[in-house]
Amino acid sequence: MKQLLKYACLVALIALAGCKTSKDATSSSAPSPKQEAYIQQIAQKQLSAPTLTAKTEVKLQLNDKAFTLNGTLRMKHDEVVQLSLTFFGLEVAKLEFSPESVLVIDRTNKRYARATYDEVSFLCEAGLDFYTLQAIFWNELFIPGTKDVTTGLSEFKVQKAGNETLLLLQSKPKLNYSFRTETANARLIQTTVSPKQGTAGVFCNYDNFKDIEKAQFPTHIALGITTKNALGLTLNLSRINVGEDFTTHTQISSRYTQISSEDLLGIISKMMP
Repeated sequence: MKQLLKYACLVALIALAGCKTSKDATSSSAPSPKQEAYIQQIAQKQLSAPTLTAKTEVKLQLNDKAFTLNGTLRMKHDEVVQLSLTFFGLEVAKLEFSPESVLVIDRTNKRYARATYDEVSFLCEAGLDFYTLQAIFWNELFIPGTKDVTTGLSEFKVQKAGNETLLLLQSKPKLNYSFRTETANARLIQTTVSPKQGTAGVFCNYDNFKDIEKAQFPTHIALGITTKNALGLTLNLSRINVGEDFTTHTQISSRYTQISSEDLLGIISKMMP
């Protein structure tokens, strides 16, 4: 289960806007006490509620093709991230990240694909396990292989660029990890994972923040991956609730057929207008 889980199981992550930096940015090799305090402020600006649910408008994109559906986003810290796609109120597809695996369900054709994170070469190479993917959906900083980012603040390099501050992970030799923030309000507005060479990359852009339980959470989330294909997902959230309980692990009916990721990618491609 390689190709689709490299693309579609990352929620078809494509950057609708690239990483924005300034040519005259100034940098330091290690964070000063003031800079480390700023990183700490970013790391602690997260929702304290264990769960979040929201209705969402979902725009799916494959290269120059796109269509829009409604859906529901459900997340529970350290357990699951679920995205259900609906058409006229009926669930037609579902994506589920859990600590153990990635699951994609095609309700229309009664098919599904499942893979563990170490079966997906791109996820392994990028260090994108469940906890880093969870951080991307929750609008949080992350350090690959570390659950508590506050224990590794010294790993970040700090660059100032106008009204923004860029945080770069220094200890990862294969890939670049950057987090673009608004300096004035210490708010994360973009996460980027890209190779040291080449144009491929994973991106997440955040906008339209809303006050929720003494924190701010983005209601516009654009995720993407760019390689030979450009696949993307944009979520516009509404009716956000925290603390709501829900079923965290989807049970697959015996009537469903498990298929390869390549076959599922073909199904998704044919669904595009």
